Amino acid sequence: MSQAPIGRTATALLSTAAAAAILAPLFVWNPGALDDVRIDGGVLALVVAAATLLQILITRRAPCAPPGTWLVAAALSFGLLPLLFVPWSENAAGLADRAPLLAAAALAGLAASSLIAPARVLAMIVVGCALASLIALLGALGFDPFAWVPWVGAPPVAPYTGVNHASELLTPLMVAAAVLLPPPRRAALLWVAVLLCGFHAGALGTLAGRLSITAGLGLAAWRLPTARFGTALLAASFVLGELMRGVFLPMPSAAPAATSALPPSLAIRAELTQAALAQIPERPIGIGLGRFEASYPEWRSQEEARLANNDWKSRDFRAPKTLHDDPLQLLLECGWLGGALLLAALLLLVRSAPAWFLAPLGAFAVHAVVRAPLLDNPPALALFALLAGFAARASAQLLLVEEPRRALAAGLLIGAGAFVALIPARGEIVGEWAVAEALDAEQEDPAFWLARATQVRPWDTRSWELRGLGYLGAALADTSTGADPGESWEYARRCFEQALARQASSVSALTGLVQVEMIAPDGDRARGIELLARAERLAGHHPAVRGARRAWLESVRALHEAEGQARIAQSRTGAGEWLLSASLTEARVLLLSNEPARALLALERAASIVPAHRALIERTARKPGLDDALLQELTLRLFPGWPGNLSMVNAGR
Repeated sequence: MSQAPIGRTATALLSTAAAAAILAPLFVWNPGALDDVRIDGGVLALVVAAATLLQILITRRAPCAPPGTWLVAAALSFGLLPLLFVPWSENAAGLADRAPLLAAAALAGLAASSLIAPARVLAMIVVGCALASLIALLGALGFDPFAWVPWVGAPPVAPYTGVNHASELLTPLMVAAAVLLPPPRRAALLWVAVLLCGFHAGALGTLAGRLSITAGLGLAAWRLPTARFGTALLAASFVLGELMRGVFLPMPSAAPAATSALPPSLAIRAELTQAALAQIPERPIGIGLGRFEASYPEWRSQEEARLANNDWKSRDFRAPKTLHDDPLQLLLECGWLGGALLLAALLLLVRSAPAWFLAPLGAFAVHAVVRAPLLDNPPALALFALLAGFAARASAQLLLVEEPRRALAAGLLIGAGAFVALIPARGEIVGEWAVAEALDAEQEDPAFWLARATQVRPWDTRSWELRGLGYLGAALADTSTGADPGESWEYARRCFEQALARQASSVSALTGLVQVEMIAPDGDRARGIELLARAERLAGHHPAVRGARRAWLESVRALHEAEGQARIAQSRTGAGEWLLSASLTEARVLLLSNEPARALLALERAASIVPAHRALIERTARKPGLDDALLQELTLRLFPGWPGNLSMVNAGR
């Protein structure tokens, strides 16, 4: 199983492919993409599949398998078991998000195979990231020839996905450069690029970046005395970036009102961690690989939802994609046994790794426990895979000699994984670009692009939500002008149903479908009430959910008022009950619209309609903290069968 010698051209091709796994996702940048990470994951899969095929053609051998491959494969297999109990339509999106893990395993195999030189690959990555950092810094200063800056005053990020994503790639890269590249005296120009990356990492101003660079450079200086001069230069460049941060970063927006002594970002992480720790003992086999985003809303705290969504102005109410803690999330998704196997694989790698590897591993570890470089940042994942593969070379060669059959089987496994990762790649790339095109303010036919997004990526909940909201907006506009909405109501219903089939906890789809069922001529009001109750269990305080309840209550108010007026006109009994219900419902609508003064006036009118219940209504109106829940309780005390049955209780209550 020993590898055949390869020429310089082949080495250069494989080295370029390895570097492209990190750089290509960076430069395939779309400022309008809602989730650039998914584009990056698709590009990573394409590049790694091409590199794996090239490796096989050149060496005529199966890819090399680093130690721990079987442990990782077993852990991920255990993570697939819970998915057997969930409909396939709900699993596809999560599996597509985890596909980059397969690509990363193949990339680690390429790095472990001794076909490429670590210093050469790392030099190409450093130069590419320095170029990306230069573009980002100049863009923050107003020089944006590629029109990559997503909005005026954006932080110095593009073409990196976000501030945290940039930090998660740059700080471990700097540490790896300190221990693997030639010293500054021998590669001065290359170190200029490294120092630019360090300056950019400092200018980002992330707490995780500060901790990461401290841990990584500290380990490098301790373990490798020859790297101390380089680590000192990098520390200086990082500090200089920190000092210059105000030049590149805009003033932070107002944070949500504090409800604890912790800053909002730490409070969010504390809530996430607490929720996950409560689930782990109850789910020994895990929730399933890639299931976090779909499962978390069911046990999400209202406080974390409020903090994560800031001022809650957006209807696009999203749950976090990740737990902001890679080890904890993998334990939650893969279960107790899967988590133990992943830990064993890491210990096996560290035990046989060279001294230099602990420094970038320490930098990665900091990011891994405060966000998600391995699950939500494909360039950072690719860098980790390369460094892990370089560290595993000696052990990998021993495995090839001592256990050739096992090594061959493992190599075939990770080679197959590289091509399996291709399955969702096209949909992720084309689908995300189509959504970005549809949301472009100058786009004349967004419906075409949203239809394209759902066609190439039918597993994506957000694409169906956006398409449904488009039809819903068209139906509401036509209805308000007296025009015939045609089939817009039915199209909106189908799109929201498709979204809920993929993510049953989608608040955006739930509230959209509630509107359809409550307003459409053929709407199912009973179903709308049921959907509204589900949305309120998930996010009862969110404006979109409160708005859906307000719209439903307004429809009830109008119906009850019309019935009361009709009974008066026809001299029929029961008019008072219907008008009382209409006034109470009007008060609830006004409270949900943040108009408490007008709500009290509505309660005064209600108290005068049926004198027998005047005292009860007035006592409720005087209660401190009057809200919709109190008025709902009052309404049900008066009308136990509300909203359909308005038979009143006895007056003495």
